[in-house]
Amino acid sequence: PWHGLAVVYFAATAGVIEEIVFRGLPWAYLSRTLRGSSLTFWYIALTSVLFAAVHSEQGAYGMIGAFSLGIMAAILYTRLKNLWPLVAGHFISDLISYW
Repeated sequence: PWHGLAVVYFAATAGVIEEIVFRGLPWAYLSRTLRGSSLTFWYIALTSVLFAAVHSEQGAYGMIGAFSLGIMAAILYTRLKNLWPLVAGHFISDLISYW
C-alpha cells in the first residue's frame, strides 16, 4: 500500500510542479518580453530543452523522450492556455512509468 501511495504522490507533485515551472512560468515571462511568432518559437525551444535537461538522469533516451514531450506540451499550452490538461497528462504518464 505504501508503494502505491508514494507513486500517486510523486506523479501528482511532479505533474503539478513541472508543468508550472516548465510551461506556465516561462510563458508568463516570455509573453511580456517577446511578441508574435518569435514568442512561440522561443517558448517551445527553451522549455523543451530545459525539460529534457532536467530529465538527464534518465539517460539519452529519456532526454529525447522528455524533449519530444516538451515540444508537444509547449505547443498544446500555446493553444489551450490551460495547464490542467497538461498536468493530467503528466500525472498519468508518471503514474504509468513509476508503477
